[in-house]
Amino acid sequence: MHSNHPHAARPHAGDDAQAYSSTTERFREFEAVVVKLEEVIVVVDRDYRYLMANRAYLNFRGAQREQFIGCLAREVMDRRCSRR
Repeated sequence: MHSNHPHAARPHAGDDAQAYSSTTERFREFEAVVVKLEEVIVVVDRDYRYLMANRAYLNFRGAQREQFIGCLAREVMDRRCSRR
């Protein structure tokens, strides 16, 4: 759809903060569900940095959440994560 106001679709500065807050809340809701599942589940970002690891994964690895979250997958696999 074309607008005669070229800047009409541009988001307002407050929109970014609201979108971030909404995304963060949805991630927390998703994590609350995933963490309880019996299937092994890990969520990584585009850089393969661990964002989430559920209890099944942690039990499988014999580890604590803090040992993975924020670490890159290659660090975890090589046991080189600085959080360990």
